Amino acid sequence: LVTAPEGCASLKGFSAYVPRHWAVHVSAGVDEHGEPVSWEAMGWAARIIQHEMDHLDGILYIDRMDTRTFTNVGWMELLD
Repeated sequence: LVTAPEGCASLKGFSAYVPRHWAVHVSAGVDEHGEPVSWEAMGWAARIIQHEMDHLDGILYIDRMDTRTFTNVGWMELLD
């Protein structure tokens, strides 16, 4: 797992470090010819896919975050 910062429009103004897999394999059913559709994603694309798939399962990044890293981005901008 790779831990990196994430934010979300569902929790605007906050961010936290979230562990995610570096690579994912996505199976998306079949195309118009009945052929299987799948692909692999790595890095940032894999992180985004996992984040969005979590939304479909009713999970937000705060459910997976390292709680010690939860940050109010607005406060961080004021402190800089």
